[in-house]
Amino acid sequence: MTFRTATFVVLGFGTLAGCSVSSKSNLEAASKKGGALTPVYGVDYSYARPSPSHLESEGYQFAARYLSYDSAKNITASEANALKAAGVDIVANWEAGSDDALQGYQKGVQEAQTAQAQAAAAGMPADRPIYFSVDFDASESQQGAIDAYFDGVASVIGSSRVGAYAGYWVIKRLFDHGKITWGWQSASWSGGNWDPRAQLRQVDYGLEGGDLDKDEAVVGDYGQWGATGNSTTTTQPTAEGSQAFLYPSQQHFVNSDGAGNIRHHWWDAGNQMITTDTWGSGTAGEPVSFVDGTSQHVFARGTDGSLLH
Repeated sequence: MTFRTATFVVLGFGTLAGCSVSSKSNLEAASKKGGALTPVYGVDYSYARPSPSHLESEGYQFAARYLSYDSAKNITASEANALKAAGVDIVANWEAGSDDALQGYQKGVQEAQTAQAQAAAAGMPADRPIYFSVDFDASESQQGAIDAYFDGVASVIGSSRVGAYAGYWVIKRLFDHGKITWGWQSASWSGGNWDPRAQLRQVDYGLEGGDLDKDEAVVGDYGQWGATGNSTTTTQPTAEGSQAFLYPSQQHFVNSDGAGNIRHHWWDAGNQMITTDTWGSGTAGEPVSFVDGTSQHVFARGTDGSLLH
C-alpha cells in the first residue's frame, strides 16, 4: 500500500493497564484531522409502517428495524427492498423481552440464532452487525448476567458483529468489558452522558404521532446495509499486521472495531476481566503495534491514506 503523508504521535505507557490520557488525545486529534462527521439521521419503529419515500423526503437516511418473536413488528424482505429502493438504509435490532439479557448465556445463544435467521431472510448481508436490546435501566449488579448474554450472542454471530441498544451505563460497561463492537445508545437512562464509542444515538421519541423515534449516526459505518450497499466486506481493507504485544508481563491486544476506531484490550488482573478502551478513530484496516523499550507504538492507515503513529 502507498502512504501519502505521515502523522507521528508518540504513544507511551502512562500506566500498565492502558495508554496515558495525553497519548490517547493526541492520536484521536491526529486521526480526526479531516474534520468531524456530519451527523446522519434516521428513525426506528416497530409496528408502524411509514412510507419509505416519505422517510427519504424527510431527510432520514436509515431505518432501524426489528427482529423479534413478534412477526407483526419484524422487518421483512419486501419492506427491506422498499426501503432500499427509496434510498433508505437499514439497521437490524433484536428485541423480544426488554430484560431478556438478564437470562444470561443460553438466552443470548437462542436469541442470536433466531435474529440471525430473520436478518438473513430479510436480505441482510452476512457481515453486518445486529444490535440486541437491553431496554431498561439495568444496574451494575445485573451486568454479569448481561455480559453472559452477550457472550452467548457472540458465540453465534461472532464478536465483530455484536451490538447493543441500551442506556449510557450499560453501553459503557459492555464496551469496557469487551462484550460489544457496536453501540446504539438511548438518551434514556443516560443522565445526559454519551459514550463516544457508540456509533448510534437515539435522540428523540414519539415523532409523527408517536410512531417513530429519531436516531443519529455519529460515524460513517454504523452497521447499515441496503441502499448504499455498505458492508464491512466491501468497505474494510484486508487485515494487516500483528496486533498483540506483551508489556512487561501483561497481555495487550490492539485492533480495529470495523468502524475506524482503534480498540485496546488488556487483562485487568485486579478485577479478573478483560478491559477495553479506544485509542483513536478515523483509521482504515487493522493497526500494527510493537513495543520498543518501555514505549508502545501503534501504526494505522488514516482513511485518507496517511500513516498515523
